[in-house]
Amino acid sequence: MTDVRLILATGLWALLSQAAVAQDVSIEVTGDDGTIKDMIARDSLTNTLGDVAPGSAQDYVAAARSDYRRILTALYSLGYYGGTISILLDGREAASLAPLDAPSQIRAIRIIVDPGPLFSFGETDLSPLPPGTILPSAFARGQVASADVIGEAVQAGVDSWRDAGHAKARPGAQDITALHVGDELDVSVTLDPGPRLTFGNVVVTGNKDVRTERILAIAGFPSGDVFSPKEIEDAAKRLRRVEALSSVALIPSEEIGPGDTLDYEIQVSEMLPHRFGVGAEWSTLDGFTLTTYWKHRNLLGGAETLEFDLEANGLGINDPYGRNIVFEATFGRPATFFPDLDFEIAGVVARLDEPDYLLRYYGIGAGFTRYATPQLTYEGQVFVVRAEQTTVLGQVNYTLFTLPLELTWDKRNDPFNASAGFYLNAEATPFTSFDAETNGSRFFLDGRYYKALGSRFVLATRGQFGSLVGASVENAPSDYLFYSGGSDTVRGWPYDSLGVVTTVDFDGTEISFPSGGASIAGAQLEGRFNVTDSIGIVGFYDFAFVDREPYPTDTAGFQAGTGIGARYNTPIGPIRVDLATPASGSRAFRSLEFYIGIGQAF
Repeated sequence: MTDVRLILATGLWALLSQAAVAQDVSIEVTGDDGTIKDMIARDSLTNTLGDVAPGSAQDYVAAARSDYRRILTALYSLGYYGGTISILLDGREAASLAPLDAPSQIRAIRIIVDPGPLFSFGETDLSPLPPGTILPSAFARGQVASADVIGEAVQAGVDSWRDAGHAKARPGAQDITALHVGDELDVSVTLDPGPRLTFGNVVVTGNKDVRTERILAIAGFPSGDVFSPKEIEDAAKRLRRVEALSSVALIPSEEIGPGDTLDYEIQVSEMLPHRFGVGAEWSTLDGFTLTTYWKHRNLLGGAETLEFDLEANGLGINDPYGRNIVFEATFGRPATFFPDLDFEIAGVVARLDEPDYLLRYYGIGAGFTRYATPQLTYEGQVFVVRAEQTTVLGQVNYTLFTLPLELTWDKRNDPFNASAGFYLNAEATPFTSFDAETNGSRFFLDGRYYKALGSRFVLATRGQFGSLVGASVENAPSDYLFYSGGSDTVRGWPYDSLGVVTTVDFDGTEISFPSGGASIAGAQLEGRFNVTDSIGIVGFYDFAFVDREPYPTDTAGFQAGTGIGARYNTPIGPIRVDLATPASGSRAFRSLEFYIGIGQAF
């Protein structure tokens, strides 16, 4: 037993001695304004080793030995080519220590750097280059001779050759000379463009249920065309839009094929065919809004989708109005006629029980979505709706023929929690009735802008404008009119609480009744502050005008709301809790409304 204890004690002592961490790491840079020191502090393994986990003395020796090259690379990136580097571990140069001969413990580490003079470019030559090549302006005589700039210039030359069809372009011979007399760096790099290639054959691997010919049709791979990096990028983006595929890679052949062709392999992996989801939002006045959907992502083996969506709102409140339910079914087929053109057939059945009207309708339509760019899409449909509408004026049945058109331009950096960029959605819906005097057009514009002010604060703004032209408020379909109030327009006010009052002559008697307006204009303003990476707070102010004219006038109704909120970031978007109150009219600051949901308000 004594021998066992002795062995254990000896082993423990050895482990403890090797686990001794550095007590002090200092960085000393001669003649530095802080730039070099900050870079070394960030890139040095020796300096950052203890941030990850306590390191042994052996770990510090290995890290210090690798830091010579890392620090030298950092100096080159800033334009210093005559520097000296010393890394002392308890006074001993790290380069003289073998990792396996590390001392039992290290108490102090000194990183001492003399960067030497700052070099500028002397002679610079990068050739050959295709016509129109634009090199970095910093790659010129007299500019700071940063190694990063050299790399950027070489990459710009290679990319320019690739854009001209030379897929195998690469750097060739290079001659880089540091002239210590004059502190200049002469750079000469020869590029090897290789032959101009055309796209050759393409094969698809990894697919099981999605047919190969459909993958090729969706990709739009341009066999026979001159090689272009953009064509490859566009093909990959088209395939990544397809929900049936979980990953996509386009791999070029290592060898050039007969006739200067370049073959490709499209590697894909597939998603499970079915997807199901649910969502919920709750507010104190409007109750619950529940959404659910079921989707088949590869219905016929060609990446076709079939989706069923159900939305119900106004649940859990005593008010009999506002309990709406909408059911939609949608069939989609990507790459119909063209790779960037998707076809869609949709059907809808709905019951909208609002305070001002009761509307039951069903409809069916078909249309296309055109992907002009990854951020810009156009949509157009032909839709026919059969509806039964009941208001204080009575019941009317009508069949409506519509032509919904939509443009979406999305430049947000994150659609679920944007901190930069903008979003623009424009809708135009001409409509005509087959059996009633109901003709006109409905327009709606939704614009959003996001600006980061510092690392933790984001200013988010949203503007909305809607207009109904060609049809009067009393004759238009009720769901084409505009209301304000609720989480999508003005928080703090009940859902659709602001409309207009319409007066009509009904059999010789004037009747006044509330309805939606023919126009709306409003904005939502938010200041979002991230307290931590997971927790954020929000302050907001919303307002809107609603008018019976096709554009807001000085007689338009107005409402505003303000409040604060909290956000908790999750992988599927922030959990949102908002507390809002009216900020206008007789109800200003007299009531509170809660909103709970997933995702930012906009």
